[in-house]
Amino acid sequence: MVAHKETPGLGDYVEVTRSDWIRGFEGKSLAAPPEKDWKVKKDGGEFDYMAGATVTPRAVLKAVRKALSYHDQHRDLLYGAAETKR
Repeated sequence: MVAHKETPGLGDYVEVTRSDWIRGFEGKSLAAPPEKDWKVKKDGGEFDYMAGATVTPRAVLKAVRKALSYHDQHRDLLYGAAETKR
């Protein structure tokens, strides 16, 4: 189970059981959307955010993008060289 210690109600939209916001990452990759669009709409990007709460979405966007980058850079280490040749 994932939990957070945000002010009650403030970060709830990150939890799938309370909001579908986090599902906005489904189908995303390092190339789609382009790097310049990996921001909340308030900052000129592609991702929604909740009014009055941009710190958490910004942090989540940054973490997801970094995880995708790590995955891309370390694919062989994570899956083994044979897996990446499929």
